[in-house]
Amino acid sequence: MQNRHDRALFWVCMVIAAIMGLSFLSKLFH
Repeated sequence: MQNRHDRALFWVCMVIAAIMGLSFLSKLFH
């Protein structure tokens, strides 16, 4: 089992989703 790798992949997805969400909000408000 590569539990550490799965957790790292989960955090990468979370960071990408956060960046996309912030860029979307900045487009809305500017």
